[in-house]
Amino acid sequence: MRVATALVCLLLPVVVQAQTNTGTTLRGYVVDADGKPVPYVHVSEAASERYVVSDGNGWFVLALPIQRAQSISARRIGYRPLEMQLGSRSEQEKLLRLVLGEGTPALRTAGALNGYSELLDRSGYYRRMAVAIDGTFMTPDQIRRRDSNGTVGLLRGVAGINVVSRGSGQVRPSVARSNSGCTLGVVMDGKRAADETLPSSVSGAMEIYPNAAAVPEEFRQHVNGCGLVVIWGS
Repeated sequence: MRVATALVCLLLPVVVQAQTNTGTTLRGYVVDADGKPVPYVHVSEAASERYVVSDGNGWFVLALPIQRAQSISARRIGYRPLEMQLGSRSEQEKLLRLVLGEGTPALRTAGALNGYSELLDRSGYYRRMAVAIDGTFMTPDQIRRRDSNGTVGLLRGVAGINVVSRGSGQVRPSVARSNSGCTLGVVMDGKRAADETLPSSVSGAMEIYPNAAAVPEEFRQHVNGCGLVVIWGS
């Protein structure tokens, strides 16, 4: 009887875990019509509103909080957008091969489709998101959904960053500082701002690099010994 009881105790956590695991994971890779890998593709699933950016070889892993995905879409500048309906759960567990045909999608100057923004793609945002080791990225959808007090609220809680108000008066400008006390520079739509003062709000996307070593090569000319807060308009 004691042996049987012990076995039940050992098996119980496994059974509970199986009952609570209701999500699914989509795995696959993206290629062009010639079978060559397409890097930094925005891959999304409609029902869960989740997305991921493929790596430099086109591979992606998309974890979903739902039991069954409905469809998957892939978007990358210079290629025709792809949307593919997904079958049964067993079919979804197979390795997915997404093929993008060449094309030039119409430029979307406002809004985004399935979380994808062509303007951000052109800026290299998704590429940097896929390869950054020490950086924090906030997409337009994430910023809209966050309950925050503008830029200051968005930056609060970001690892390695402290938001500090300076000056006096009812409305005081704020800056972002690293844990070492270094004040981060601000880049707006690819151009270095006049000073380190943070804008009151962000309408597009944001990249935060807590130190100079984390800043990507294309922004190195804006570095003055510290990290950067890079802000993109909508």
